[in-house]
Amino acid sequence: MAYNLAAIPAYLGGILLLILVLFGKTLYPRWTVVANFGVLSLVAPFAERIPAPLGAVLVGGFINLSIAVFFLVSLISTCNRPRDLTD
Repeated sequence: MAYNLAAIPAYLGGILLLILVLFGKTLYPRWTVVANFGVLSLVAPFAERIPAPLGAVLVGGFINLSIAVFFLVSLISTCNRPRDLTD
């Protein structure tokens, strides 16, 4: 139950971030929406089709892996970007 209650604000935040990135209101380039947690969660059912042992790791740790992918893409995509959003 606690997991499901925590998922609600996580998905709302993911949707908000997706919208802000698509409209160019953040430092993230638009292509980074593919690393958004909400978008990555749409491909979670496909992880069940991957054979063991890799499939077990992906299914069992999908949430943690998707968060790690998001932060890695965030680091790579914003490392050398200008910090001014006034343009």
